[in-house]
Amino acid sequence: MIFIVDEALVEQARRFRLLYACESCAMFDPDSGNCSLEYPNEEHRAEPLRVGGHLVFCKEFEAR
Repeated sequence: MIFIVDEALVEQARRFRLLYACESCAMFDPDSGNCSLEYPNEEHRAEPLRVGGHLVFCKEFEAR
């Protein structure tokens, strides 16, 4: 799922401590930096949300 980041999303992510990146997912292998399900994860890695940017949310995301 791809979302365009707006000010409301940035604020909500900060306020509610929303998890959305691979590094917060149970499927993430920190030793290799890869998804254990072998999905490509370059677009899902942790980066600061920027207004006007994109947030690509993985359909298999499961918080640790």
